Amino acid sequence: IIAAFGEVLVGDQVVADVIEDRYGSPFEIVNEASVDRVVNIWNVQVCRRPMKTGASQIQKALSLPQAEITMRVAERQVNIPESERAKKPDFAIYLNDDHETHLVCGEAKLSSKWKSNKSDMKGRGANKNWIWPWRQIATYCAGTNTRYGCLVTPDELVVVRLYQNNGGYDSIFNLEYKAIPWENEGKGKLTVNLGLWAMAMMALNTGHRPIFPQADTLPI
Repeated sequence: IIAAFGEVLVGDQVVADVIEDRYGSPFEIVNEASVDRVVNIWNVQVCRRPMKTGASQIQKALSLPQAEITMRVAERQVNIPESERAKKPDFAIYLNDDHETHLVCGEAKLSSKWKSNKSDMKGRGANKNWIWPWRQIATYCAGTNTRYGCLVTPDELVVVRLYQNNGGYDSIFNLEYKAIPWENEGKGKLTVNLGLWAMAMMALNTGHRPIFPQADTLPI
């Protein structure tokens, strides 16, 4: 990330703009809506200005049209082929361009019900319960033709990248992922908010956003 975006990250322009208190009742986890609230109150605030500043610089460097980037919780619908109605990711990062281009699709889950490490899930149906969130985020990403998605829980942000494993008309999608614990903090650490920011910045590149075969993508 530093190698790719160091010039954007270093300096006084990329500053988080946080106005809400990040402690107390807004961050008590009761259900999945609680995780959505954490994303809306904390992650959106921390990432908003750095995303906008970074997007402007990267679009200019890549000679792309200038388009405002934004992050919204529970507001973006995705039209899925063969589905009777549009689906709605828990949150999305997208451009306010003519196509409202999706960059990153996100889902919120409870740590008590799902973990990225399958061996940490217990009880009957653990294998089935583990696979469904991956399928859910893959469906959103495929429907918007972005390779980047994520799953957020009270314990971790799991960044996801899709790739095609046959490249044909009826492509079968596989995914790669990296779990980032919420406890990560400090200089030189991959944090949850840096993970969100980096995915959005990578997805700005029109050559790095569509879903390609794995051989045509850089290592995650």
